[in-house]
Amino acid sequence: MRKLLFASILVLFALTASAATLSVTPVSQTIEIGGLASVIVSIDHTVGDFDIVLGWDPTVVTPLGSDLFPQLGVPGVEADFGWVYGASEINAWEVSLLDVTSLLALQPGPTTNLFSVTFKGVAAGVSPISLAVYAIGDEYGEAIEPLTLAPGEIRVKLGGTAEIPEPATITLLAAGLAALLTVKAVRRR
Repeated sequence: MRKLLFASILVLFALTASAATLSVTPVSQTIEIGGLASVIVSIDHTVGDFDIVLGWDPTVVTPLGSDLFPQLGVPGVEADFGWVYGASEINAWEVSLLDVTSLLALQPGPTTNLFSVTFKGVAAGVSPISLAVYAIGDEYGEAIEPLTLAPGEIRVKLGGTAEIPEPATITLLAAGLAALLTVKAVRRR
């Protein structure tokens, strides 16, 4: 009975040990129309390869550029990579060509930054920043499962608002009374 319990605990630990969260950082940010916002896609796991789609609302924000972090190796030298832009999404992928020891040396912390995208606000509104995963693997190329997705959002507001002066209530009341008295005087004549 103890062996069965011990084996069950080991299996449960093995299944939960590879669980990870793929997230957008910051989760929420606010910019003005014409302002810039950058998001970082990261995971709390060691990564050897990924194929991820980041989506947005093109009526609210537009992408200006994207960058890979060198945590899977130098892009184009130690890692193969690619970007495919669409009207409302970007498909980013990268595969490390490094051995496991070198890859682990590049990813010493609890979080691995994969890529960043910079957006420009084009209209007032809220753009969800969504995530979809075609594939993501650990340092050995094994699928990272289960995977929790933590999307984000970019809020775009109108630029600085000019204050509209409000006439004083007494001045409005006086102007209204003066107009009534003038109309009454004209009718008497």
